[in-house]
Amino acid sequence: MTDDVCLMSRHFDGPRHSWRFDMDNPIIICSYCDETRDAISGTVIRPSSAAMDEFPGIKDPTSQDRLGLALAEQQVHLIIRLREIREARGLTVDQVAMIMKKAPALVARFETAGTNPTMSAIRAYAKAVGANFEITVTAWEDE
Repeated sequence: MTDDVCLMSRHFDGPRHSWRFDMDNPIIICSYCDETRDAISGTVIRPSSAAMDEFPGIKDPTSQDRLGLALAEQQVHLIIRLREIREARGLTVDQVAMIMKKAPALVARFETAGTNPTMSAIRAYAKAVGANFEITVTAWEDE
């Protein structure tokens, strides 16, 4: 499955879907966001409830609301990519914690992308896993 990021996830190791099978149909359903996919092909049958309501409680999202969502998504993707690099390098959370001189629980919490890390925390994690990241700042143009 190509995009396994679930913004409603509660996984300690990252925001990913938690699939359960529907015993009566060849489908899988995310336990967190109710996204439904064909169990064989992975094709999305029904998007997640998070995707259907990106702005819960906001009837008419403003440009600022959409900018806030875009920035939050970029932050989540940065953390996910850093975690992927750690995994590709064969490093464990415990090893990264030792390099960073932090508790493993703190590193695991950082990797969930459900926290709001400081830039210095992101830099320290990137350094520990041997990753570089670039920040590009552009003027927000609402579609």
